[in-house]
Amino acid sequence: MRVIRLSFQPPTMTIQDLFAKYLDDAISPEELLQLHAMIKAGYDERALDGILESAFSNPAFADSAGDHDKKEVFASLLAAIDLREEKPVSPAPVVRLYPWRWKAIGAAALVILLAGSIYLYRSGKDGRSELAGGKSRVMFDAPPGRSGAMLTLSDGRQVQLDSVQDGLLEKEGNVLLRKEEGQISYAGKGVGDAVLYNTITTPRGRQFRLVLADGTQVMLNAASSIRYPTVFTGKERRVVISGEAYFEVAQDRNSPFIVQLNKGEVQVLGTHFDVVDYNDENNINATLLEGSIRLKAAAGAVALTPGRQGRIDRSTGALSVRQVDTAAVTAWVHGRMDIGNTDFAALMRQISRWYDVDIAFTDQVPAVRIGGVLHRDVNLATVLGFLEDNGVHYTMKGKTILISR
Repeated sequence: MRVIRLSFQPPTMTIQDLFAKYLDDAISPEELLQLHAMIKAGYDERALDGILESAFSNPAFADSAGDHDKKEVFASLLAAIDLREEKPVSPAPVVRLYPWRWKAIGAAALVILLAGSIYLYRSGKDGRSELAGGKSRVMFDAPPGRSGAMLTLSDGRQVQLDSVQDGLLEKEGNVLLRKEEGQISYAGKGVGDAVLYNTITTPRGRQFRLVLADGTQVMLNAASSIRYPTVFTGKERRVVISGEAYFEVAQDRNSPFIVQLNKGEVQVLGTHFDVVDYNDENNINATLLEGSIRLKAAAGAVALTPGRQGRIDRSTGALSVRQVDTAAVTAWVHGRMDIGNTDFAALMRQISRWYDVDIAFTDQVPAVRIGGVLHRDVNLATVLGFLEDNGVHYTMKGKTILISR
């Protein structure tokens, strides 16, 4: 059977990645040269000189010998850039950062490099920074999610997997539990009739991958959990999930693999598939990429072929099947958020889970459809900026995004 290995290679360095490393004093000489090149590529010399002159003329910056407020410098810089952006820019099919923010961050980086400072701005009391010309932009931001989870052992002890070092973690009976390169794996055989269970739980803003005792690879999305035996015995291999998980199941025709859901289960021999069972979603979905699976519910069962998605209606229990774009369904596994194949409310729930923020609608959910793909390695402000450019109105209240029509 052809096995598709999960790819978790870091994306190509972007200008905001390099600038963040500069602010953290973690940038290498080669990366600093790359940052300079990116900044210069965004402007011709005359335009860049004008923007820098506008920024440096800010009275706050003139007091550079003292404790000046760099928030105002940054505000003045953004205002100068905004005034030069005469034509609206349509988002590309694949969106990493919409253009004015690329230029803003790039020019800001150059200003900071010339000024010898590593601190851009301070948050105001209400989390907003006033810009020249009466504009304002939300200063609240959140980093993208990352790898991490909580492991609950068979005796109830918990291990925070975000911070533990690679190597041997625990011994469950005769089974050794190890962490290597950001994932955990099991090796060994069970003792007697006792079956020990572990649970891995990801909060919002985390994802995690593991290899089960039979070699099955699992990746958990944010706000998800999986309960599984440390070693499989008997006539079936059964795990229990909530949230979303991607599976590459090791083939064993004598022991079917079963994923138990809230209102059903997925029966497998050996295959690749994605399962979604979030309590705040209307449907429980099982999407097949390779092989064959059987989705079972109280209403009956359906067999799926590659490219098909089985659905269990959470309120009625009804079963249905449809053709889907599997690349869009599993985009999260490869570090992307596909937003062209989902309704707006579902998109905001994805954002809530990945950035660990709350979403509230001040009125009805806007009837908005936005196409494209967002990379999950960008900060929340980038995502919100993209939505704003596409007609989505929002305000921030603490960690809550308030969406208005």
